[in-house]
Amino acid sequence: MKSSKRRILHVIAALEGGGAERQLQILANNTNPDRYHISIIFLHKGTGQYVYDEGIDLLQIPRGSKWNIPSLWFRIYKAVKAYQPDILQLWMPEIITIPAAFAGKLSGTYIISAARRSMRSVNSIKLCLRDLASYIQHIMADRIVANFNPDKEPYFFRILFSKKKGIVIPNAITVCQDKTPSNADLPVKSPNSFLIWYTGRIAP
Repeated sequence: MKSSKRRILHVIAALEGGGAERQLQILANNTNPDRYHISIIFLHKGTGQYVYDEGIDLLQIPRGSKWNIPSLWFRIYKAVKAYQPDILQLWMPEIITIPAAFAGKLSGTYIISAARRSMRSVNSIKLCLRDLASYIQHIMADRIVANFNPDKEPYFFRILFSKKKGIVIPNAITVCQDKTPSNADLPVKSPNSFLIWYTGRIAP
């Protein structure tokens, strides 16, 4: 008998190392296990810094030779097709998310594509090529989720973001704001002080 739980498959290069990996761990561990079955396809496990709850499937794909990209893409494509998720969330980088996007699109899967970095002021050819490649998965996606305001992004990204009914989920949110100087319980300056929840890493 097929499970009534919806199957969510996340695709990311590694299970630890930065803000996206930490946010994925928080999201996966806090998704209702009574309604969803969570799996993660990844290349590198790391040292186990980020621990996942029991019941979450961790599906490691062998990276293989650094330059044998077609072989890697084929393994990722086959893994996504075999898993048959109801929802496919693409994180980063493009070398693993693009073949997963093709598999999801051809299977009729609902695809969420993450935009993890602003395309403004890109100062390297490598990042520029990655930005261009990311359009492939964004085009195939049903929804784009960014962690930045898209208003000043390149024109085509803004059009695509609007067409895909994109949403913004910032890395930091205000969780408590104190405008009353008399509140001495909060370890913050008053008045007009605030506490935020930040999930990510601080990098140049």
